[in-house]
Amino acid sequence: MKRFYIHKLGCPKNDVDAEYIAGFLRAKNLEPTEFPENADLLIVNSCGFIQPAKEESIDAVLDLASLKKKDKEKKLVITGCLSQRYSKELAREIPELDAILGINDFAELDKLLTGRSGRIVAARKNPRAYPAYEFPRALYPVNHSPISKYPMAVTIGAPIAQYRIYVARIGAVPWSIS
Repeated sequence: MKRFYIHKLGCPKNDVDAEYIAGFLRAKNLEPTEFPENADLLIVNSCGFIQPAKEESIDAVLDLASLKKKDKEKKLVITGCLSQRYSKELAREIPELDAILGINDFAELDKLLTGRSGRIVAARKNPRAYPAYEFPRALYPVNHSPISKYPMAVTIGAPIAQYRIYVARIGAVPWSIS
């Protein structure tokens, strides 16, 4: 069975979008993996809000592109805000990308998965917030891959496992817990 990996960046909407993407892919019989090296489909759910977020998104794509160079069968996709705003630039500058999808364009992944398409560049001008999908959202694991150079955000009330991952990645506790 094929596996997918989603590298989530940005805001809570990005997390929800990743859950919709995971639900879509699970409905297509793909299994999630928390480790990009084990995935057949590599997805960066990007953020394009501020310059550091844009840079982090590009860094994540380039890191995953290095895995694709080792295994030509892997597919590399960027989706989210950055790809919505800069699809043409990404298409021109990062040839390793198999698909550049805007916000909620991920149903286009079906063409990529079934081999019915070459490179996909899709970014609707006015994306609907959440179209009516025929598949459920699926929880997706937190990022803890060593390829990410940046610590992930931890939500107050997050599971303790997520907190431990955060502490392990930054090497210190940013606040005290009483």
